Amino acid sequence: MKDGTKFGIGLGIGLIAGAATGYYLTSDEGKKMRKEAGKKWDNMEKKSRKILDEKTGEISENLQGFLHRVESQIKSLVERMERAEKKSSSVARQGLDAADEASSEGAKAAKKKIEKAADKAKEVLD
Repeated sequence: MKDGTKFGIGLGIGLIAGAATGYYLTSDEGKKMRKEAGKKWDNMEKKSRKILDEKTGEISENLQGFLHRVESQIKSLVERMERAEKKSSSVARQGLDAADEASSEGAKAAKKKIEKAADKAKEVLD
């Protein structure tokens, strides 16, 4: 068969099928079928929207719960860090106080040694 003949046959079959479909869809039975299909489509759309709304609510609740847990953990970590800061500050203060006291005692001891040496020097000079 030639390509032109194949094309002609395909075009003819397509025209016949299109005409038959057009006739059927405009007939009373076709109109009824289109109306029923429209109702089914609307029903499926309503069900889909309902499921989507339910799932959106679930996701929102899960996300809120997750955010609440994260917030609680962050607050806990901040509290722990504040306690650690206070403790390290206290330890540092104690260390500074001990160093200050040790240097003060060392200064006193040095002063005493200097005073003793001065007294000996004064005795020798007198």
